[in-house]
Amino acid sequence: MITFFDKCQLLLYPFLLLMGSLLVALLGLFYFELLLIKILCSGISLYFFLLSIQLGSTLPSKVRSLRILVRKNLSVFHEESFSDYMKAPCGRQVVKLALRKLGRQNDFLELKRKYPLTVFWFERRKTRIVFYREGKEVN
Repeated sequence: MITFFDKCQLLLYPFLLLMGSLLVALLGLFYFELLLIKILCSGISLYFFLLSIQLGSTLPSKVRSLRILVRKNLSVFHEESFSDYMKAPCGRQVVKLALRKLGRQNDFLELKRKYPLTVFWFERRKTRIVFYREGKEVN
């Protein structure tokens, strides 16, 4: 069962980006006097504002992923099912929440060690598209 609190937790990063973009906009408009700096701050603020809206719009996908992870690992824990989600900070947020719902919060440190985030994405990444029918993965 996904609660309102869980959804708020999944919206934490977009909310922080939104607040940061508003802070940069206010600083740029009211603190600096140079027009160039005001324009630069407004552009940066607009970029992060749009990014926060884009990340916030992925909430239904995150909720669906959370339900799938919890359902898949409810009876038997499958560590490899979390690997795709550990590649991005928002996915890690879904993994943390799923592990908390399963009562296995301590396993996050092991997953974090096994699937580290890379700062520079020079390696070639593969995109994997997964189709689900009636809650089961279709190959």
